[in-house]
Amino acid sequence: MNSFADDCPSISVLVPVYNREKYIVECVESILSQDFMHFEVVIVDNKSTDKTFELCQEIASRDSRVRVFQNGSNIGPVLNWMQCVREARGKYSKIVFSDDLLLGGCLEKMYHACLADNIGFVFSAAKIGVSADSGKVFYQNESDAIITFDDYIVCLLNHFAPLSPGAIMIRTADLKESLLLNIPTSTPRDFLKNGAGPDVLISLITASKYTYVACISEPLVFFRAHEDSFSISNTNNEVTLGYVSAISYFLKYNASKYWLRYVAISWIQQVITCRAWVWPGKYLIQNEGNGKFFEVLLLLKASIALVFSKLSKFR
Repeated sequence: MNSFADDCPSISVLVPVYNREKYIVECVESILSQDFMHFEVVIVDNKSTDKTFELCQEIASRDSRVRVFQNGSNIGPVLNWMQCVREARGKYSKIVFSDDLLLGGCLEKMYHACLADNIGFVFSAAKIGVSADSGKVFYQNESDAIITFDDYIVCLLNHFAPLSPGAIMIRTADLKESLLLNIPTSTPRDFLKNGAGPDVLISLITASKYTYVACISEPLVFFRAHEDSFSISNTNNEVTLGYVSAISYFLKYNASKYWLRYVAISWIQQVITCRAWVWPGKYLIQNEGNGKFFEVLLLLKASIALVFSKLSKFR
């Protein structure tokens, strides 16, 4: 075990958790085995009803880098993320969801990639699957790069950057500012229920405040795909709709030149998913538009162009 006495670690690794006794030990062990030395692990248990909290306490008793907290009641996922952030003491934060893993070299490589003052955060490719060994690589760019805000939006919307903050490292101060508990979208949604929307806005809002974003092409995190994951279950299409609402809101008011094309893509995908006609005017109003005749014509024009291009690329 490494000694850890410094009150100001370079990195706070934040682990929000609820009822993950099956995965939490492997998750935390993947963090503690990192080569980077100067970090803390902040675990906030959201009043688990299984043995998760006891397992976390046992880990903390063996390693002074680990600090464990428990909420008095279950406050939901997003508020629990915020509890983790409030306890963070590091200049940088790395969120690790309790069923996921850090891969070798993650903290070291991410930390050194985002030290420059004009870089908002760093993201990496990720493995996704039932195990790290068999997982497929997603969000992989051709090489490591420093990209602009506009380039980051294009990467994100072309699925070359992850929606999840589990694949980024960010300054703790920016994480606190960019983790929104209330998003005033044109369609009111319970964003606190599953976090779909607030999570991706962390990176989008932060990227808009800086000149650059760092990209690492190597997969440095593993996202576990299983039936209990909110992104897999996607009950009543809530996850998808949450992302569309939040991203549409951000683009409309912060990067408007991308808004209509994004709404057109999501509208087509909604029609395909529902296997039913979705009125374009209504869909526009639901996602920050006015739904008037001219705007509907623009949406239909963009949609026809996308269909003929087979929705190949966002730009």
